[in-house]
Amino acid sequence: MSEPRDDVELRRLEALAMRGGAVVPSRLGALLADEDWRVRKQAAETASERMIEPGVLDMLVVGLLQSDDVGLRNAAVEAFARAPDEHTPRVASALEAALARSSRTARKFVAAALVGAGEGGVAPLASLVRDEDVMTASCAVEALASLVRRGVASGTVEALLVETLARSEPVLRLAALDGLIAVGAEVEARQLGPLLDDAITRPSALRLLARARSASSREGLDEVARLLLATLAHPRSTVEAALALARRSDPELPPDRRSFADARGRAALVASFASLGDTALTEISVAMAARPPAEARWLARLALDAEEMRLLPAVVELGARAEL
Repeated sequence: MSEPRDDVELRRLEALAMRGGAVVPSRLGALLADEDWRVRKQAAETASERMIEPGVLDMLVVGLLQSDDVGLRNAAVEAFARAPDEHTPRVASALEAALARSSRTARKFVAAALVGAGEGGVAPLASLVRDEDVMTASCAVEALASLVRRGVASGTVEALLVETLARSEPVLRLAALDGLIAVGAEVEARQLGPLLDDAITRPSALRLLARARSASSREGLDEVARLLLATLAHPRSTVEAALALARRSDPELPPDRRSFADARGRAALVASFASLGDTALTEISVAMAARPPAEARWLARLALDAEEMRLLPAVVELGARAEL
């Protein structure tokens, strides 16, 4: 039987009242461990704002490191992650100390909490990225990406994310790719090429490859274009590769990001599409009808650049819908 709504609301309001009034750490800790998520959420918000009040930081560290109450642990992570900028030095110091005495299981939760440490979290997270436990390392990668989105030490963090692309564990490579996408990073094509061979990392690698700078040129075809054309015929990757190719064909792009700008490059594009089977072309046709208008237009323009007559009906249909 569910608890009366009024009782839950009273506890939530109690946590809210501590934001502007007296804070009793033991009581706030109990509210962080409340059975109702709404109470825990409000308590976490209060704890993040009143973190430097006597006893609150220590209480949060205890909640973070314990393993008996998942709700309390997650609320502690949320409180740390929401820490105001003026509290980040204290948070960094507390979490580094917590990391030194944390169990192997708790290390990944400390990694998630280090988002609230600001620039002071970069060094411990850099160490955790190399942790032997894959889940801990993955949490550290995600935390570093969150720091970059907040404008913290972007150059250092991006370098760590790029370094992680060379790890052997797919979950780590994927976390690093997603972090690099989120922060708008530019990664060299040579670092993304090996990730196109893995079905898990291929979609994210293609998204980064679309905006990568061309590292070399051979026979009129830049390195990025060669990788994308090689991926075009790969099962379940045709549409994403085609979208990346379309973006690389934009005449408004600067020279070091534009592919197929000369006759030899365009000839390679035409030849690659001519070699595609009906299944791949059907995927592109379906995408033109189902994808958001902007992506559908990219695919249509690519079909025209590739002189692929088998895609012409899909292009005409798109134009008939006034979306071209």
